[in-house]
Amino acid sequence: GGWLVDRYGERLVGSLGVTLMGVGTLLLGLAPDFSFILLARVLSGVGAMVGVVALQRLVIRLFTGRPLGLPVGISGSAIRVGIVIVLNVAGPLANEHGWRVVAQRVGGVTVAAGVIFGVIVWLITRGQALGREQKQDEVPLSNPGRMFRPIWIAGAVWFCANGAMTAFMT
Repeated sequence: GGWLVDRYGERLVGSLGVTLMGVGTLLLGLAPDFSFILLARVLSGVGAMVGVVALQRLVIRLFTGRPLGLPVGISGSAIRVGIVIVLNVAGPLANEHGWRVVAQRVGGVTVAAGVIFGVIVWLITRGQALGREQKQDEVPLSNPGRMFRPIWIAGAVWFCANGAMTAFMT
């Protein structure tokens, strides 16, 4: 996801990521069997991951040279606020109309959010090149595994924490 954002920019990758998340959720509501449900959840998860990476990069780009605490806090809380809203709305909606309607409505709203994200980022960044061109003098990292080890450890901890939270919520 990070490579895609570096290559093609936050606007394209972010809006496609959020849209893919919505399409995956819509497909979940239309799934005829478990394998289709699994495919839909994978699409939704990939879209969410790519969308989050693009949003983080966009925040850094827009707030370079200024304090990042508040913008990162706001962007990071968006997912949690969405979870709180869905967890409070999904139960009664599913009780009344079934779980497929929840997936279809959440997916529709998310697809719309992907399009809106793309338009808003386009308006904010008009005229700025958001992707990057490969520079001739760039040297590949000699040992990226060792350099990024702390990031992988933090990612593993975050993965376990989210897994525990999701299992608890489920």
